[in-house]
Amino acid sequence: MFPDMSQKSKFDSDDFFQRLFSNGFYLFEGHEPYFQENLLQIVWNEQLFKTPLFTESGDKLEITHKGIWNVETGPDFQHAEISISGIKKRGWIEIHFSPEDWIRHQHQIDPAYNNVILHVVWNNPKELVNFPSNVPLFSIRKHLLIALEDVVKTFNPSLYPYARKISPGKYANWFSSLSNDRIIDLTQSFGMMRVFEKARRYAQQIIKYGIEDTAYKALFDGMGYKINREGFAKLSSKISLNELSQYPEIDALAVLFGTAGLLPDPSQTIIHPEYLVWVKKMWTSWWDKRQDYSPIKWKKNSYRPLNSPERRLLAAYYVLKKTQFKLGSRISEIFKQKNSIKNYHNELKSIFTIDNELNQKKFISFTTAQAKSASLLGANRVNDLLINFAIPFSLGHFMIEENLEYCQIIKQIARNVPKLQSNRIFKEAVHHFFIPPERSKAILKNACSQQGLLKLYKDFHHNLN
Repeated sequence: MFPDMSQKSKFDSDDFFQRLFSNGFYLFEGHEPYFQENLLQIVWNEQLFKTPLFTESGDKLEITHKGIWNVETGPDFQHAEISISGIKKRGWIEIHFSPEDWIRHQHQIDPAYNNVILHVVWNNPKELVNFPSNVPLFSIRKHLLIALEDVVKTFNPSLYPYARKISPGKYANWFSSLSNDRIIDLTQSFGMMRVFEKARRYAQQIIKYGIEDTAYKALFDGMGYKINREGFAKLSSKISLNELSQYPEIDALAVLFGTAGLLPDPSQTIIHPEYLVWVKKMWTSWWDKRQDYSPIKWKKNSYRPLNSPERRLLAAYYVLKKTQFKLGSRISEIFKQKNSIKNYHNELKSIFTIDNELNQKKFISFTTAQAKSASLLGANRVNDLLINFAIPFSLGHFMIEENLEYCQIIKQIARNVPKLQSNRIFKEAVHHFFIPPERSKAILKNACSQQGLLKLYKDFHHNLN
């Protein structure tokens, strides 16, 4: 339904057009069309340009590799290769409607954009040469091969397939010549190589820091995911495991959330009613214990609510508490009793399975709760912690002890961890190695195979780029 234009105070034109665009609506009016940036991303991805190409400074531009379409946060295309006046550059490509969008989107204060080698824009009415000052500008409008209307008709941006964003890579034809069983063997082998590489690193850390401190830092690393890994690493370096284990629960949580900068002042912030008493107790405890720590930066705009740093930090504490702050020993003890591979796996999972009060299962942050309850660590996240942390960690420990029997058991467990949830990097890998991508479903049936494909992608494709 179109808004009542007579009530101008209630009409938000930006919101109105954004809702139209999100439903595939594109409006062309004279020479200045309104459209989403993903239309420009499609133009770049399809390389719909008249050659020769020139930057806004007049330098000749050659595109050797357009880059990989980034479907997460950060610059639009990664690992691109271009030449400007014969000088080769490798890095990221960022695309906007106009040069000034760089400032509007605050890229100038985001380190993720430090490696941008070309700023691609639709139009450059102010005839800027570079923007920002160290990044060359390229105007799509001056080089567009076909009309924008025809781009919309040809590619239908709202249905633009993932397979076109990620093209088959150099090894896709080789994969096509292999049988499913051969690829299963290959990905399983590379998956175990990845587990052994992590095990070797854990073994070195256990020797240097001890089994408990290594497990503590590894748990926090796993809780941080890719996006907040640095924040969790800083937090575990600010608070020692020994210190944390000395506190009662409310004090321990106060120190964790307070040091993380994630504990709101209840006198200054509207707290969710479910958590108000809880926060007041923590704030009282934190007021006495607080220290002048340097702030930790958390990225909060690029994850599902269930993956909030507050929720993951709460889960990490309860895993530590459940194991009496001896997580490393608890993981290793599992293998010191005879059991089946299935039961070993279940025992490992039980370490990370947390039963909490209902209001904590709804917890997103101290100001937000979700309507439905959910485990602090769901089944998919637990399996991810197993293949990336618990299994290589225990393998590293028994490598130090030279216990071949336990190493063989852990190897079998690694091969039987269920398939993990897909993410951007995994999707990219699938589209680079499999033609068609759907073939991967019959091959990559467990976490070990997925890990193997990721290692192949990192070792071969990324090295090529």
